[in-house]
Amino acid sequence: MTIRIEVHKKLSKGNVSAILNASVNFATKQLKDRVLGAHSKTHHSGTLVVLALIPVKYWIVQSRQLIRQILQHCAVWLRFHGKSAMEPWTVLPSERVVTSRPFEAIGVEFADPFYIATEYSNNEKKCSGLDLECEILELQSLAICQIFSEE
Repeated sequence: MTIRIEVHKKLSKGNVSAILNASVNFATKQLKDRVLGAHSKTHHSGTLVVLALIPVKYWIVQSRQLIRQILQHCAVWLRFHGKSAMEPWTVLPSERVVTSRPFEAIGVEFADPFYIATEYSNNEKKCSGLDLECEILELQSLAICQIFSEE
């Protein structure tokens, strides 16, 4: 006598007892304990790793779905494999949405005079700095110029 199952493979009568339906069978509690043990032993890994580590004597119908259901109750697994939060889109102010050319809106900062030692001479040069910041592209340009003044 042969029995056909969903995967369209023929099984002999001796193999029929090796098929477990996890949602109906009395051994579901033991199976859940094995799944949780393998899950914690593998440091909260996913479905396929747990499925590979469970010592199975029987063929379990819908074993992946059973393991996924059990893993969805694990807080550590959910923390690392859960869906990320989705923030709602906000309406931007109209002055931030207007198209403009680069360096059309800039910020200018001046640096106090400072001294730079040159590589080839021992004397220091008095310099000042100018920092230009583009607010549109968020770019910075630093210009250092020598101060020619009498002191």
